[in-house]
Amino acid sequence: MGAAAWLLPFGTKEILTGKGYEMWAGGLSFYDRFLFGPHAEGAILKGKIAAVCRSAKKGFPKQDILSGFFEKGQALFGDAHAGTEKEVSILLKEKVDQLSRKTGLTFPAGAFAENLLVEGLDQDKLIPGQCLKVGKVILQIQQVGKEAGTQHSYQYQGYSLLPHFGIFAKVIQSGMVKNGAEVELLNSAP
Repeated sequence: MGAAAWLLPFGTKEILTGKGYEMWAGGLSFYDRFLFGPHAEGAILKGKIAAVCRSAKKGFPKQDILSGFFEKGQALFGDAHAGTEKEVSILLKEKVDQLSRKTGLTFPAGAFAENLLVEGLDQDKLIPGQCLKVGKVILQIQQVGKEAGTQHSYQYQGYSLLPHFGIFAKVIQSGMVKNGAEVELLNSAP
């Protein structure tokens, strides 16, 4: 059974996903609007920034700095990874919380070397090429996880989440990002 199909009255999914279902403005079907809600025109998912984190040195946990400037082609101002191929590292708070429940340990924001700790997005919906919008900042996803066999030397208390769950992005539009800001997964690049 497809996503959210159990929410629809019997037979509705087949009607909505059949060859003749009506497309609405913006190329979204009624079914897409039902699944993604009224924000489907510009964004297909929304979440929020739990923490903006930075470290001036590689190999150390990042610290929550509450807000930071993300510059096109450079990343988070003052971060050790600024200007590298993987400008911005993003981790979903739900993954950190899951590990915390499993281990009984507490992991502060930035513990896994993430620049942005985000909550409320679906990891399975984040794919390379898509864009996240945070205020005026636009980040384009370059990679999810790290290539098999790629060394990842940084661990926090023996755990590392970025190789499997890290979302690596580049800044394509500059601006400030602060804790609590809304994050939108855009339908298309701006």
